[in-house]
Amino acid sequence: MLGAIKKRRWPQEQINYACIMLEGLFNTLGHDIIGATTIIPLFLADLGASMRVIGGLSTMRQIISAVTPLLFGGVVAAARSKRNLSIAVNGAGRGAILLVPLLLLLGLTGQTMIALFFGIMFVFHLCQPITGISWNYLLGNCVGADKRGRLLGTLFGVSGAITLFSSLIIKGIRASSLTAMSQYTVIFTLGGALMVASVLCYVPLKENPAPPTPREERNPRAYLTALVSCFRNRDYNWAIAANACSSMSSAVSAFFFLFAQNTLAFTPDAVSNLLIAQTLGIMAGGFTAGRVSSRFGVKRMLLMAEGIAALVPVLGLLSLSLGWAFAFAAVFLIGFTRGGMIGYQAYILEVADPGRSIYFIVAKSMALLPFSFVSVAVGAYLETHPMWHLFWFQLAACLLTVACATRLRLTVYPQK
Repeated sequence: MLGAIKKRRWPQEQINYACIMLEGLFNTLGHDIIGATTIIPLFLADLGASMRVIGGLSTMRQIISAVTPLLFGGVVAAARSKRNLSIAVNGAGRGAILLVPLLLLLGLTGQTMIALFFGIMFVFHLCQPITGISWNYLLGNCVGADKRGRLLGTLFGVSGAITLFSSLIIKGIRASSLTAMSQYTVIFTLGGALMVASVLCYVPLKENPAPPTPREERNPRAYLTALVSCFRNRDYNWAIAANACSSMSSAVSAFFFLFAQNTLAFTPDAVSNLLIAQTLGIMAGGFTAGRVSSRFGVKRMLLMAEGIAALVPVLGLLSLSLGWAFAFAAVFLIGFTRGGMIGYQAYILEVADPGRSIYFIVAKSMALLPFSFVSVAVGAYLETHPMWHLFWFQLAACLLTVACATRLRLTVYPQK
C-alpha cells in the first residue's frame, strides 16, 4: 500500500496551478500588509510628506510599470526560462522591502527616510513589471484557459481571508503603545518576509516548452513593430480602453483612507477598522469574481466589478453628510472590486495569440502610460481642494469603464 501511495503523484498541471496560486497568494499578502493605498500613504504622511509627494510615489510606480516592460519585454521574451528569470528578479526586488525596517531601526526619519524609501520603492517597482510579464506568461503557459479566471478570483479570495487575520494584527500594532515608527517597522518586516517567501513557490513549477524568439524579432525595430501590431486586435483595444478608465477611477480610491482620516476625522483605530472592511471586501469579491468568471465568462465578471465600483464615489459623497457607515461601505466595495480588476489580464490572455502573449502584455503597459500621471494630478489637486469634488470625476470614469466593457467579446468555457 505504501508503494501505491509513493507512485501516486499530482499531475504537473495541478502542481503548476498550486505554484502560481501560492506565489500570487504570498505576494498579494505582502502587498496588502504594506498597503500601497493604505499603510504607505499613512507612513509617508507621518514622515512629513506632502500630498503631492504621496501622489508622486503612485505616479512613479505607474510610470515604471509602463516604461520597464517596453525596455525589458524583449529580454523576457528571449529568456529561455521565464521561471528562472522570475526567481532571480523577484529575489532582488521583493527582498529590497526588508531594507525599510532596517533603516527605521537605525533611527532614520524625516526627509532622509522619505528619499531612501523612494529609492527602495524604485528598485521594487522596477523589478515588479519584469516579473509581472513573466507571471502572466506563466499563467497562460502553465494553466488552462478555463481555469485562469477561477485561479485569479480564488487568489484574491483566499488572500483576503488570510489578510483579515493580518489586518487584525496590524490593527493591534497600530493600537499598541509602540511608537509610530516602531509600528511601521513591524508592518514592513512582516510584508517583506511574505513577499520574499513567495519567490520560493516557483521552485516546483515546470514550464511547457515554447519555441525560442526568432533572432530577427530581437532587434528594436522588429520588437516595436510587434508591439504596435497588437493594436490591430479589436477586442484587445476595448480591453485597454476599459482598463484605462478603470485606472483613473482607482487613482481617486487610493486617497480614500486619507479622506477618512483628514476630512471625516476618523481616529487611528477607526482607520484600522477600515483596513478590515477592505479585507472583507477582498475576500467576498475574490471568490465572487472567480465564480462569475468561471461560469459566465471574464467579460461579465469585469462588468460586475466595474458596475459595483461606480457605487464607491456615490457612497463617498453620502459619507460627508450621513456618517461613517457609508465610508465603511465604500472601502468594502474598493476591496470587493479588486478581484475583478485583475480580470483584464485574464481577458487579454484570452484574445491574444498564445505564442505572442508577452507582446500584448507589454503593449498594454505602453497604452496605459499616459494615465500614470493621474495619481500625481489627484494629489496636487487635493492640496488645495476638498476630495469630494473628485468623486464626481471618479463616477464619470466608472461609467466610461462600464461602457467600454460592454464592447468586449464574451467567451464562456463549458463546465466540467
